[in-house]
Amino acid sequence: MKRKKKVLILDGDQVLRRSYSEELTDEGYDVAFARSASEGIAKLERDNHDLVVMEINMPGASGLDALGSIAGKFPHLPLVINSASDDYRNHFGSWAADAYLVKSPDLSELKRTIRSLLSGTTFNGTPTPTFHVESNLVLSGTPREL
Repeated sequence: MKRKKKVLILDGDQVLRRSYSEELTDEGYDVAFARSASEGIAKLERDNHDLVVMEINMPGASGLDALGSIAGKFPHLPLVINSASDDYRNHFGSWAADAYLVKSPDLSELKRTIRSLLSGTTFNGTPTPTFHVESNLVLSGTPREL
């Protein structure tokens, strides 16, 4: 039996966590939650997760600080910012995320983004690009890995 992909949702809003749980479980994911950045980082250190979806505005530590910490400790873990605000999209700290979405009652874009990042394809269905440089060194991955 194929292992379900495990998605960690970091969000302080209990109603949203419940909604995400229903939708993502129906999509076949194993869903875990954290209400704060510190709780999320502790869960990541304790358990294996395949992807993180996080809000920037959470109780406790800044979501941007948490994003940087998670990206540093888990460089291959896909990170999705799913925020109620578009204010941080161009903030330097948010560049560590693989995707930035603005929350919507329609979770189609979030589900499509998760599916894409976990499958290793770009959002239009093509394989994640491999970058070549003149030294014959081949680099691949997200911008934060390069």
